[in-house]
Amino acid sequence: MNRCWEVVAHDGRRLFVKQVLELSVTQTELHHYATRALNELGLPVPAPMLTRAGNTLAETGEGWFAVYPWSAGIHRPGPQLTIRQAADLGTLFAKIQSGLREVMPAAEPLRAPPPFDPAETLREVEHFRLVISRLPGLSTFDRFVLADLRDREAMLAAAPSPGPLSGPGGWTHGDFHGLNVLWRSGEVSAVVDFDRLSCLPYASELVRSVMILFTYGDRRGMAVEQVAAFINAYRAVSPLTGEELRTAANHYWRERLGNLTQLERHYHHDEKARDHIFVRSGILLSWWWRHPEQVGFLFSNTDPRSGESPAGMV
Repeated sequence: MNRCWEVVAHDGRRLFVKQVLELSVTQTELHHYATRALNELGLPVPAPMLTRAGNTLAETGEGWFAVYPWSAGIHRPGPQLTIRQAADLGTLFAKIQSGLREVMPAAEPLRAPPPFDPAETLREVEHFRLVISRLPGLSTFDRFVLADLRDREAMLAAAPSPGPLSGPGGWTHGDFHGLNVLWRSGEVSAVVDFDRLSCLPYASELVRSVMILFTYGDRRGMAVEQVAAFINAYRAVSPLTGEELRTAANHYWRERLGNLTQLERHYHHDEKARDHIFVRSGILLSWWWRHPEQVGFLFSNTDPRSGESPAGMV
């Protein structure tokens, strides 16, 4: 991971210093170009400062570094946002994409969905059941996993096979979630961390962002009113059809359904620090499966282009 520091300069300015470890210099310079351009468009995107030579990266004996003005603000969980704030965030998300479309070179979005093999996932389900059955005693996490695996088996049997991803696409933030958005005085003060800047179908990025931003992490599932406000505000700026959204949502659901990576880490590598992510994901998958009409409504309730009616999913 990149290393980051808060630094106070000799003149009293607070600065954010980032050591670039995850990306190449060429990739980082492209991302810096994007963020500086978005900043010049008036969007709340911090721009890296320039060195005396006019570069956004400085090389030292310890590597490559970038310096940003300090962005004041706090993180706000999506379910805690007001309806207006959720709508404002959806509008901003769409404006960032339209801004990137304006300033970035043309590129074809990656449309191939993540690989999903139900038979392989079922084999993994059986494998982890066997692993847990051989444990001398069961923890709370083990019991959750057993219940989750039963649900996944049933969901796999009913998993739809959505059509190909469609609709408009282009450059997008790539990792738009609550920890990359700062709030101050009820407004967004900064959108940060463009390290996953990618060229993707807009519907896929919208669905992924919604599923991370507005999840409670418990049996309540999603903050549906905030989700609706976010999506509708986004679509007012960047229209997507209900069919495009439903297809992207089903692809995302299938991807999460087949992702048992954390169980591999937990049971075979004794890495337990991210167990909570598996728990949150499993709870959300189950909620999604048990509320198809609600989920279908969220991803197709208002279409600025066609006014089409809601339809169920999954």
